Amino acid sequence: MTDAQRDEIRKLREETRAVQRAGAQKLQEATRRLREALLADDPDQRTIAALRDEVAQLSHQLQARRLDQQERVSRIFTPEQRRLLREHRGLFRARRALMRERRELIRDRRELMRERRHLVRQRRQLMRD
Repeated sequence: MTDAQRDEIRKLREETRAVQRAGAQKLQEATRRLREALLADDPDQRTIAALRDEVAQLSHQLQARRLDQQERVSRIFTPEQRRLLREHRGLFRARRALMRERRELIRDRRELMRERRHLVRQRRQLMRD
């Protein structure tokens, strides 16, 4: 990636960051209001429906802005750079899957160690009795 491309991407991200942050805050607030309406002593179905629609619309807007930004960033790259990114994306996904499997193995090992310690304690207790 050239310095000019890096600068252009940085500028694009800075431009969209404030708008995205404001949109995320609006979505968070609307979601909070929806939760409160759902938990009210006497829930008003019209209010709930309106808030549900507002949350859906705000969520859609955020997603559309993210996709727009991705498209604009993609246009900054050359066709060859986009090809390399596609190839690397597959490698990143594979690495992420391996890391996930590793975490699961570690979690399983910890569980086995807990069970083993428990059995050892039980055996010691039986030997004392």
